[in-house]
Amino acid sequence: MQRISSNLTIFYKLFLPTFWFIFMGCLTAFVVFSDSQTTPLFPDFNSKMIFLGLFVLFGILIYFSIFQLKRMDANASGFFISNYFKTYKYSFADVEDIKYLDLPFFKLMRIKMKGKTAMGKHFMVLYKKLYWTDYKEQYPALVQHLEA
Repeated sequence: MQRISSNLTIFYKLFLPTFWFIFMGCLTAFVVFSDSQTTPLFPDFNSKMIFLGLFVLFGILIYFSIFQLKRMDANASGFFISNYFKTYKYSFADVEDIKYLDLPFFKLMRIKMKGKTAMGKHFMVLYKKLYWTDYKEQYPALVQHLEA
């Protein structure tokens, strides 16, 4: 079995959200529930609500972007999608489309399935281009219908 996902997937999927919600959640609770003598940096109600709003806004952003990342492994019989708690096996014949988004620091692959699966209709994978290229060279017949 070959790994397609980048090593950073586990960092973005598990560590970063945990750090954000624990550390920033405690800091936000401290700022919101403290009085103006304890924290002179946030003395009025408006600045505390702005801080709380930023925490909630970034929490929602993390949920709808980073939480959607999946780990992908593949072999000759298909590919495996995991959220680090459950793993499901799928066939490339069930894939409707694969789209790529190359950003400066990482590359995303969006796999759209033909029907709804246990993990949804599409998957976002933070992939490493070298791993994906090696897999396509090793098993060209499996993914050739997707590259057209």
